[in-house]
Amino acid sequence: MGLLAPTLARLAEIWRALDTGNLVPRSAAGEQPSGMNGAPADNYIAGQSHVICNDSDWPESVRTYQSNVAIDRIRYPMFGAAGANITPCAFWPTEPVQDHEACYFPVAVDRCEAAMFTYEFAIVEWLWDQQTIRVNLPGSKERMFSGSYDELVAVLSELGGQGWDVATCAATGNWLFWTLRRQR
Repeated sequence: MGLLAPTLARLAEIWRALDTGNLVPRSAAGEQPSGMNGAPADNYIAGQSHVICNDSDWPESVRTYQSNVAIDRIRYPMFGAAGANITPCAFWPTEPVQDHEACYFPVAVDRCEAAMFTYEFAIVEWLWDQQTIRVNLPGSKERMFSGSYDELVAVLSELGGQGWDVATCAATGNWLFWTLRRQR
């Protein structure tokens, strides 16, 4: 039996109860599942949502998210609109904790933004079995190159010479993906 089998069996049990209009049964042990050190299993997600949702004033209009999803489906076909879609933050019950107008840095500046480092981001994607290199830089259209490893190294070296560095990298099967950043 796989690692997720008990979880999926429990999920099926819950769905069956909801689908038939019955009460959702408690787990076999009679207690709710817990995470590490007895904390609720969803504690990590609740904590993460609290930090993210209280950090910024998120749009509350569903239409804003619908528009962003439509745009990102075209802009980022690989990821679809996952990053632009609505989250619990749109309906978070409190306003952001941090006052972005106040400056908490130990430096004398007129505004916080003058003291913070800001970056611009780009992506590079390589499908090596198709020998396709795709580059998206801010403010420019997508550029496509045909190339193998040597051409990819040349593209990344050129971007490095322009001040770009690698922020993240992901790989699977025939695909490599880099997020690049450059200080503005």
